[in-house]
Amino acid sequence: MDYQGEYIRLNPGYHKEDSFRKFVDLTSVYRDKPEKMLDLGCGVGALTLRLYDFYRPSKMTGVDISKVAIETASKSSENIQWFVGDAMTYEPGEIVDVTIMADLVEHIADDLMVLQEIKKYSKKIVIRVPLENSWSNRTIKALGLGDEFKRSEVRFGHVHHYSFPELKNLFGKAELKVEKYDFFPLVKRTLLRFEILRWVGLLIWPFSKILAVKSVGGFCVFVLSTSK
Repeated sequence: MDYQGEYIRLNPGYHKEDSFRKFVDLTSVYRDKPEKMLDLGCGVGALTLRLYDFYRPSKMTGVDISKVAIETASKSSENIQWFVGDAMTYEPGEIVDVTIMADLVEHIADDLMVLQEIKKYSKKIVIRVPLENSWSNRTIKALGLGDEFKRSEVRFGHVHHYSFPELKNLFGKAELKVEKYDFFPLVKRTLLRFEILRWVGLLIWPFSKILAVKSVGGFCVFVLSTSK
């Protein structure tokens, strides 16, 4: 996907409206007090600002592939350093305490190589990922009732549609240790059938989060440690 043009046209708000939800999910799992933070795929910086205000690091950096997004972000705070770059080529020039990747890794074709690059300069990596490879999405596609995988690729640029086991396998290949993780339910959906499935997941949730995300999808936040 062209993140300088097509993505902006389809998602003009850069999911700014989702920043509070992402913030709550991330901060409920990652509770350290980092001095140096890096937010990769920061978009227009809405989440970056929330994280900065919460953790109060001595140095906060936001990086995004979109020049338009960084131009917008740079107007929001002078306390944060903003750079145009991508997860594969950006080099902070120092070891950071934590790199945040919120809803980013599913956009990256060579996810393993990028994780291996990021761990070179990160003590920890905190990742939030949508779990799209659910029983319901696979069943709907098999029955010819829709293709949520293709929709998320076309609309949002998702080139990976992960399940929880697939992510654990990916992190294992990257030699990243999973320190902790937690699951989070889907947000409200616009299509009725997906909203019904979301409610099915919410009914399952109190009894088994893992069963809920396996059944209808959701999100997971991982805290990963490196050898730094």
